Amino acid sequence: MVYKQADGGDFLKTGTKAELLRYILLTEKHYYDNMLFEFLSVRYMEKEIEKIDERTFSFDVDAADGLISANQFLTNMNKFVKCMKAYFFNIGPLQTCIGDVIKGGEKELSDLLNYSCTNSCDDDKLHELIYKLIISNFISNAKYILSIKDVLQEIGIPIKRVQDYSIEECSKILTLLSDVALCQRGRGNVMVLFDSMDSRLKYYEAMDQSIRSRKRRRSKDDYKKKYIDSRIVDYDKMFKSYNSKKKYLRYFV
Repeated sequence: MVYKQADGGDFLKTGTKAELLRYILLTEKHYYDNMLFEFLSVRYMEKEIEKIDERTFSFDVDAADGLISANQFLTNMNKFVKCMKAYFFNIGPLQTCIGDVIKGGEKELSDLLNYSCTNSCDDDKLHELIYKLIISNFISNAKYILSIKDVLQEIGIPIKRVQDYSIEECSKILTLLSDVALCQRGRGNVMVLFDSMDSRLKYYEAMDQSIRSRKRRRSKDDYKKKYIDSRIVDYDKMFKSYNSKKKYLRYFV
């Protein structure tokens, strides 16, 4: 995708911006997490990469209104990935989980990448935005999974909009997710903690009739119900394992 500047010249293509970001990662690999390289190779971050002000690749200038700097993009994404690794170190398919968070938490991802941390006192705000991105799909899934509401009530957290949670509440939810994942001991379907059920259901809603015909003419509602029921079972199994093992979590502090 190419855009025109006011003087008629071309802006950098989104693919070229991605290549420049990968170059920065390679030249400064001691600073950035290598998992970032993989996320820049997939198409679902295109909209965010498009918003990078191309001047910030070459000059130490502030990004234009409505755009972000290359350094801002890489710094905030790097801290997000490191936070995921710190809380979910025991999850094997972590890269897939991070990808699901990025794809499902569109608004929260935008909020994070548009935030410019100007000094050390902004760290709490940056962490809050990272936490909200990580928990966004989990909280959204609560409208389908009643057990999410129950397990949150046990730690004194109500269901509300992600943007309405304080950093303290976000931290408690993130710790809960980490504890639930740890209690699975590598056996539970922990990826559903980060999956966006809304996105999956939209896929079934948009499913082509020819695809459904090849699958015994099931209706969209059939697919949706089967999917939701399977996720309810996944969550119930995970929370059951968590409730039976959480008494041992104190040994991991």
